[in-house]
Amino acid sequence: MHCRYLSTGLFLILLAVSLVAPSVPVFASDGAKEKQDTVTVRVETRQIYSSDVEGTPGEIEITESKLNVSYGSTLSNQMPLALFMDIKHMEIDDSTAMVLPSHLESRSIGIGTKFPVPFLDLENYYMGTDIYPTMNTDGWDWEDSALRMPFRSYVIYKPSETFLFVAGVLVRIDYDEEVLPIIGFIYKPNDRLTFNFASDDPHVSYRINEKLTAFWELGFTYDEYEVTRQGKKGVILKYRETSTGAGLRYAVADVVDASLSAGGVFNRKLEYRDGTSWIEPEATPYARAKIDVHF
Repeated sequence: MHCRYLSTGLFLILLAVSLVAPSVPVFASDGAKEKQDTVTVRVETRQIYSSDVEGTPGEIEITESKLNVSYGSTLSNQMPLALFMDIKHMEIDDSTAMVLPSHLESRSIGIGTKFPVPFLDLENYYMGTDIYPTMNTDGWDWEDSALRMPFRSYVIYKPSETFLFVAGVLVRIDYDEEVLPIIGFIYKPNDRLTFNFASDDPHVSYRINEKLTAFWELGFTYDEYEVTRQGKKGVILKYRETSTGAGLRYAVADVVDASLSAGGVFNRKLEYRDGTSWIEPEATPYARAKIDVHF
């Protein structure tokens, strides 16, 4: 199905839960208590296996590598502050008729904070705001025209340590879809089970023992890249996918976690925004490995 715009409630929900503020203290992963100062480094790789393309000959395979570094702290007035950096590299191997870059590069930095709702004496309500300059291209050259300044604002309702709800809006100037909703929650009914749909890594996890945790994960990508080569200079390439899978996370040490997961990627589309060409790769399996180091 050729779908140029977001049109279904499910699509919006999947997008929203994947865009809620990452690595911010009040969104502590799996209900863990926040430390005064925390640094997390995540390295991951994901293999999206070769798949056919709907309605046209050829196949496409993608290898994705990511580095995320985040720092969370609390200022003297007890206001949480988060700084984060993301670098992503996508290697594209395709034999389709569409002229695609051989790789895509994404680089972003960001800052976020949270504070009590102004002018209202509401003990369990907070507001948050984040801004993260982003540059997505098909190379490592710094193209001024590729710089974007997405930002988001949201309200947090946290009545207890076991439940949190967040709702807000994400604004992405110069994107095809400039304004998107944010909605998500974290619910921890007991010490073992956690529903975390208020982070950049939506998941449901179950702690089997002190070392081993099983999880179901959900992911969504709706990015835009400015192409600088192959006769497409200045044209925007839109990349869309949804993924879901399951895996295991193992605490290698007190500060190191390693995880392996596998699942499927679907709802896929690569499209030039000028309407000249697009492809819709078929659903295909993926495998992912991650290492998290916490300081």
